[in-house]
Amino acid sequence: STAGPAPPNRPIRSSFASVVSLHPTEPGAVPPGVCEKLPLPLMEFFFDTSRAVLNLLLNRTFQKYPEIRFIIPHAGSVLSILAERLKGLPAILPEFRDLDVFETLQGLYYDLAGMVFPTQFAGLQNMGIPEEHILYGSDGTFTPPELCRRLAETMDHELSDDRKNQFYLLNAEKLFASD
Repeated sequence: STAGPAPPNRPIRSSFASVVSLHPTEPGAVPPGVCEKLPLPLMEFFFDTSRAVLNLLLNRTFQKYPEIRFIIPHAGSVLSILAERLKGLPAILPEFRDLDVFETLQGLYYDLAGMVFPTQFAGLQNMGIPEEHILYGSDGTFTPPELCRRLAETMDHELSDDRKNQFYLLNAEKLFASD
């Protein structure tokens, strides 16, 4: 049976409890003549991802919908760099006085797809991202199989056995577990 629309006084968002994995497919705004020789995923996916997350953050989407758990690709793209700059946002723009950038980013999940070791992985650690919020990611849809294998080998080399078990399996099991 279908429940139909929610009554006007009942919050609709409670019906949206889910996991959302963000991932760019084609950058929206690439200026002509800028880095045209680079494959788009190499740089533009990082900027698009970071721009999308910051837009959600500044529009307080993460606070409005705490039941939705978001997975951010590529170890957060360039968020670890931008987070330090955004930490001062409340001093510049009073409407963000109650926004804790680091606390919000720490509530998100992050995958390890792409070339994220050692720098971007260290960025997650520097932002205080809980290890329970770090997940394996392969970028298999966007990355040739041979490169996926090499990136997986890098992860295997960089991570301890305990972290591999946690990032490759346990964290995802917990995130996607039925309530």
